[in-house]
Amino acid sequence: MQEEVSVRWIELTTTEMDAARGRAGGVALIPIGSIKTHGPHLPLGCDALIVERVADLAAEEEPVVVLPVMPYTWSPQARRHPGAITIQSTHLIGLLEDVCDEVWRNGFTKIVLLHAHGGNVPMDPLMPMHMLERGKPYALYSIGPWGGLDPEVLSRERQRAPIGHACHVETSSLMSVRPDLAKLANLGGEDIRGRAGPAVGAAQTGIAWIERHPYGVIGDPTLATPELGEELVRGWAKGVAEIIRQVKADTVTPAVVSEFARRCER
Repeated sequence: MQEEVSVRWIELTTTEMDAARGRAGGVALIPIGSIKTHGPHLPLGCDALIVERVADLAAEEEPVVVLPVMPYTWSPQARRHPGAITIQSTHLIGLLEDVCDEVWRNGFTKIVLLHAHGGNVPMDPLMPMHMLERGKPYALYSIGPWGGLDPEVLSRERQRAPIGHACHVETSSLMSVRPDLAKLANLGGEDIRGRAGPAVGAAQTGIAWIERHPYGVIGDPTLATPELGEELVRGWAKGVAEIIRQVKADTVTPAVVSEFARRCER
């Protein structure tokens, strides 16, 4: 009996790529995390660990070829804490563009980015427009953090405590994926609440977020449970799988992308 082809790009042999691409309908998924502070209780790679699991679960629901998680991202404010790795935005855009170009060269016509880091501005809202501007011959889609999860679940959890960063939602998710790395005891009696940032009214500054949240925590991680985490991770994966189905059926985006590609050739 023939063995089932893996959904993970990194596990495929060169002779299996055609079968994997065909089974996925020419759609590839790139999970994107980050390496930065998530309070004293969660690992630096929290985003990457969660989104990798979500991508694998989504692929079980709807065939798609999953690339290795991209752990590096843009988060300059996180440099205040040890362990953060942030890539310059221009370098990051160039790196992801190269990766997507290579995915397309391997026969994939639609590429989906799946983000777990909300502050990743260069790669989430910007990248699809950048690719259009560059006249790429493939369609790029971007799913932001929790995109596809039933909004009622998040609404319910907001009733309990704010949802922000390293909060009970993110902590619960990590407890589901890697319970050994969720170290709530590290919170101790330390005050991780936010504080007043610069008093500049509606003006924005580059330091406001990290100054207001010096521990990188927005919310109450002590409310986290593995059961909630399992609901969140599987619910998000189910939503991502549904988005992938819609991406496969989408004919509008590829048509417009082709039009822009032709215009860029002129």
